[in-house]
Amino acid sequence: MGQAIFSLLKKEPNIKFIIHSLGIEKVSGAKCTKNIQELFDKSDIVFLCIKPQDFYNLPVLKIDSQKLILVSIMAGVKIKNIQRIFGARKIVRAMPNIALQVGKAVVGWCADKKCLKPSDLKIVENIFSKFGTSLYFESESMLDGITAISGSGPAYVFLFIDVLEKAAKKIGFDEKSAREAVIGTIEGSLAYIKKEKNTNLEELIARVKSKKGTTEVALDEINITNFYSLWQRATQKAKKRSEELSAYEIK
Repeated sequence: MGQAIFSLLKKEPNIKFIIHSLGIEKVSGAKCTKNIQELFDKSDIVFLCIKPQDFYNLPVLKIDSQKLILVSIMAGVKIKNIQRIFGARKIVRAMPNIALQVGKAVVGWCADKKCLKPSDLKIVENIFSKFGTSLYFESESMLDGITAISGSGPAYVFLFIDVLEKAAKKIGFDEKSAREAVIGTIEGSLAYIKKEKNTNLEELIARVKSKKGTTEVALDEINITNFYSLWQRATQKAKKRSEELSAYEIK
């Protein structure tokens, strides 16, 4: 994720990049520091793109709490824990998904507005706009929800594509034509949803499904009521797991 963030932002003018990562001594377009303290001393904004277990093992650092903005993309590490570790005030917690690597991420984020000025929030919001769709939440607990929907969501979509591709090959498509048919159908459907953005999705389904036609028999086989219920239970379980991972607190 850190590499993807750097790749997207290095296209922006008037931004200087400093990177610290174990085992990395040279990066084109950025200065690599020898330690984390130097990174913090020379930066206005620092992205924390590390594993949560590594975060709790970081050395004690001196932070300019009035200047430095910390943007954490660590799953399960609450803002108050970051504040307790660093003594920092200006902390933003964000949850981008894997589509960040192609600049099409959904980024759910939150921040303590008592600690960040409106100008700070504007800077952060502008950065996130480069990543894809940015969604600000007043409550940090909503990051568990965005994790269940957008964070895990690409896997749900990949699963559906895989299911439909396998079904296509089962009825005679070769691998290439199955992939093209499925991806093309999804891309076209998404474009149609955007065009009909004020139309209920159930209405869009009805436009495709004619009485006693092919779509109706296919959807009847799936059992739509159970399908909706299954995904509601699945996302609720994902959200609960995210809450469990976020439960740790530094005393």
